[in-house]
Amino acid sequence: MAVPKKVFIDTCILDGCSYNFESAAIKSLADIAKKENLTLLLPESTEHEMRRHIKDRSDDVLTALHKAQDIAPFLRKWKDWPLKGKPYHDFLLAPSLNRIATEELDGFFTLFNLVKLGTDQINLPDVMKWYENEKAPFGQGRKKAEFPDAFALS
Repeated sequence: MAVPKKVFIDTCILDGCSYNFESAAIKSLADIAKKENLTLLLPESTEHEMRRHIKDRSDDVLTALHKAQDIAPFLRKWKDWPLKGKPYHDFLLAPSLNRIATEELDGFFTLFNLVKLGTDQINLPDVMKWYENEKAPFGQGRKKAEFPDAFALS
């Protein structure tokens, strides 16, 4: 079976695996990347989107921890409870969670010959035509504002 030498990974792939770099799907891809010496084409817009999604998930975890603490106040008495009831813990915990996931993403990237694609080659008039005419990657509903994907395609 022929294996491509250059690949692009859309944000939705990592979103679908919840940025779990130990998942079977990502581990399989990592194994192929190592074995086949794959090149990962990484548009700047896609990388920014991935990092934004990781930050959003880190923020969601912090919100969930606060909700858990509100539902079960006894958690504050747990010696390993990360919030400890002090506001400055939020300030420290959110970046720490984000850093863990970001380091895993960066480690994943090292499995490939990484080629970062800058935004200087984007054909903005084409992207705007796609948007105005609801052409892929744009569409209706959730797909109406897919600018990171459009920039990656351009």
